[in-house]
Amino acid sequence: MNFAIRNFKEKSSKWLLLSATALTIGLSSCEKEDQFLETKTNDITSLDAKNAQGENIYDSQSENQRIFGKALLEAMKESSALRKFIKTEALKKFNHDYDVLFATVKNTVIEDGKTFRDIMLENVANEEVLKQIEITNPLLTIFVPSLPDNSFSAETWDTENQIPDVALRLHTTNDVPCFSLDKGNYTLEAKYIPSYPIVVIKQNERVISSLNKGYESITDTRIIKTIEGVEYKFTDSNYDNRKVLNRVIFNFQMDEKVEEAYNIYKNIEGWHRDYIYYGIEPSNPNGRFTLDYKEHITTFRMNEGIEGYNKIADQTGDQQIVHMLIGDANGNMTSSGWTDGAFDFKVDFVFISNDTDEPTGIVRQKRFGAIGSKLFDVTYRRERRAFYGSSLYLYVLDKIEPKTLHLGKDVPLINWDLKKYSLTMEIKIEEVDLDETFSISETYSSQFANNFSISPVSEKVGLQFGGDASISSSKNVSVNYTMRSDELGSKNINFGDDFIIKKGSINLPGIGNQTYFETREYSSGDCSISVEPLRVQGF
Repeated sequence: MNFAIRNFKEKSSKWLLLSATALTIGLSSCEKEDQFLETKTNDITSLDAKNAQGENIYDSQSENQRIFGKALLEAMKESSALRKFIKTEALKKFNHDYDVLFATVKNTVIEDGKTFRDIMLENVANEEVLKQIEITNPLLTIFVPSLPDNSFSAETWDTENQIPDVALRLHTTNDVPCFSLDKGNYTLEAKYIPSYPIVVIKQNERVISSLNKGYESITDTRIIKTIEGVEYKFTDSNYDNRKVLNRVIFNFQMDEKVEEAYNIYKNIEGWHRDYIYYGIEPSNPNGRFTLDYKEHITTFRMNEGIEGYNKIADQTGDQQIVHMLIGDANGNMTSSGWTDGAFDFKVDFVFISNDTDEPTGIVRQKRFGAIGSKLFDVTYRRERRAFYGSSLYLYVLDKIEPKTLHLGKDVPLINWDLKKYSLTMEIKIEEVDLDETFSISETYSSQFANNFSISPVSEKVGLQFGGDASISSSKNVSVNYTMRSDELGSKNINFGDDFIIKKGSINLPGIGNQTYFETREYSSGDCSISVEPLRVQGF
C-alpha cells in the first residue's frame, strides 16, 4: 500500500534518512569458497551454435548481433579511445539507462579522423555486412551493466586498462553467449551474473525506429533523425533524459483537497472524486468540472519475488515460454536479468467516450522504467567457476523480495470528467521486451453518469449518480500489444472507488507521532498499482 505522511516539516531530514535506510536494497553476498565449478566452453561461431539445452542460439537477427559483438571486442582491444567514448556515452543515460544506441553515435569521430562506424568496419568482413546489420538491427545497443558489489559499472570502468568481454542478449535463449580476449568464446548460464568487466549487445526497448513496426503509433515525443534519414522516437517521454523524472519515496504532505475528500466521505456514502473534480459534497451537491487534478499511477509493485522476477527478467521473450519461467524444482532462478538494465513497463488505460461522434473506445498509453533494485530486495550468492584453468567469481540471485516503486507524477492518466468518460477504465500492464506491436480488437462495456445539467453551464448535479440511473454503453476498441512482452494483467478502476482507505498515526523514533494515509491498491494478478488523483503541476 502507498503511505503518505503529513504534518512533517521540522524533522523531515531525519525521516528521509530513516525511510531511505528502510527502502535501501539489500545487496548482500556470501562467498562459497569451497564451491569450484568447471565450465565447458562453446565455440559460438555459427548459426549452428546451441545452448546448454541443445537449442539453436542464433536466428538471422541474433546472428547479426553475434557478428557485431565479435567486431566490437576487437575494436575495443585496438582502441582505448573507443572504450572511453562508449563509457562517456553510457554515462549520459540518454534514455535513463546506460545504453549507447549505435545508430545515433556511429558517425562520431573517435580518433585519427575515424568514426565509430569506421572502426567497426575494420573488424567485419566488408561494407555490405555492416550495412545489413544496420538495416536489420536499427535498435542495436551497447549496454554497460551495473554488476553486484561494485564489481563493474559505467562509473567504475577503467577504460585505460580494462577491455571488457562482450555479451549478447538474445530473444532465442536465456543463456548469454559471450566473447572474451582471455576466456575465448563461452556461454554464461542464465542464472549467473558476472563479476568482471563486460558489456552487452542488445535491442533497445526505450526507443523505436521508423524501420520498426509500431513507429507511427508513438506520438507526442521528440524525434531523433540520423544522417541516413532513419528516425527514432522515445516510446514514452519518461525515457527522454531531457525530462527530469519526478519520482519520490514518500509524499510527506497529503494534498489538502485529497485529505478533505477523505474526511468529508469517511462516514457517509459518497465518492472522493466527486469532491476532487467537481467540488461536490453533501452540503453542496452541484459542481463544475475542474482540470486542476489528473489521475496518476502512483505506486507499482510485483506481487511475487522469484516468480515475479522470472516473469519480467525473461530474456527469450517467447510468450509460450514466459509463463513457465518460474524457477526449477528447487526454486532456483531461471534468468538473472543482468543483461537488460532497467525494466520497461507499458500501461494502456482503456475507456469509453460518451461522445456519439467517437464510434470506438479510447486507448492511451504511458511508459515507465525501473531498475531491479527499485522493484526487489535482492540477496546474492557468490560462486567460483573455472575458465581455461583459471578461476573467477560469478553471482547468483539467492533471495528476492518485491517492494513498492513510488512513481510520483511520472505516470499521468486522464482528467476524469464523467460527462466525457465512462465510470470505469481498465488498466493493462506489460513489461516490454520488444517494441514491434500487434493489434487486437476488443469490446468494452461501461456505465456513464447521467446527472449533468445543460444550461447555463454544464454541471454535475447531485452526489454519485444523482436521482437518475446510470446509462450503459458498449464500444469496440483496438488495443496494441508489444511483441515478446510479458503481460502482467489488467484491472478495472472505478470513479467511485475510495482512494484513501485508512487514516492513522505512527510513532517514528526521534520524531514522534505522525499522521499517515493508506491508499487503495489494485492487483492485476502479477502486480499491484495505486491510482490516485494528483494536483496537476502549475495549479
